[in-house]
Amino acid sequence: MTSDLKIKLLNVTAQIFAEAGYRGTTTRRIAQDAGINEVTIFRHYGSKDALIQAAMQHAWEAELPRLPEVPGDPHAELLEWSFAWYDHVHSRRALHRKLMGEFEEHPDILRPAQECTDVRILEGYLFALRDQGQMDASVVVRAAAGMLLGALHAAATFGDMLAEIPPRDEAVAPMVAIWLRGIGARGGAGAPADGHGAYAPADERTGGRADVGVSANA
Repeated sequence: MTSDLKIKLLNVTAQIFAEAGYRGTTTRRIAQDAGINEVTIFRHYGSKDALIQAAMQHAWEAELPRLPEVPGDPHAELLEWSFAWYDHVHSRRALHRKLMGEFEEHPDILRPAQECTDVRILEGYLFALRDQGQMDASVVVRAAAGMLLGALHAAATFGDMLAEIPPRDEAVAPMVAIWLRGIGARGGAGAPADGHGAYAPADERTGGRADVGVSANA
């Protein structure tokens, strides 16, 4: 099987899954839409489940945005990456919704799609940021990465369904700003104009706690 045909087969499988779910994603329909013999699928993947696993992994990781290995300006870099990652998820939102709906019934098949490169990309960047002393050393990197990805994923996947989720251009920047303050990211060219970029000063109205949020007027 040529590389182009393999990519076409994986894309067709993901598209059918997004439309019809696991039961409707038959090898006969996949072969018909991809323009190949059904036997070819079993020859290269062995089973429908293995093909779906490969298709989900490909759909998630294709054109995945990257972060620099060595952080320079964390505020600007993470904001740019977050917009790109939001767009990546939003363009695949039908597939993501179907995956979430089918996961409980088919966890062993769909789990690889949940264990993807984007988490490792963000975690690697955060470890590098911590090594540079540009974020709070006490932050648990995996938890921090999960918080940002979870917020962006929810907005990108369900924003067009739920009125309480603001649109892309109103949602992403505030999410990233709040999150950066929460992890104690140091200032840079892309840091907030107040120059903190980390925890805002403690205020008596918060009981002496550092306020990790951003006000509407920040």
